[in-house]
Amino acid sequence: MKNMKLKVLLVLCALLLLSAFIAERKAPITIFMIGDSTMANKSLKNGNIERGWGQMLPGYFTEEVVVDNHAMNG
Repeated sequence: MKNMKLKVLLVLCALLLLSAFIAERKAPITIFMIGDSTMANKSLKNGNIERGWGQMLPGYFTEEVVVDNHAMNG
């Protein structure tokens, strides 16, 4: 009887350990942004060096986070 309990316990531990390595694919997190010119996407044409902070924000995240910037100049 003790032997059977030990086997069941080992199987349960093995299943628990295996479940830690099985990752479910989740939808990316989306950050929606609204604001003024300080965070807006700026045109890169004609050598414009101005950037809004919202334009630069995606560089600080992995592909698991999507930044949807709706900020506008003006």
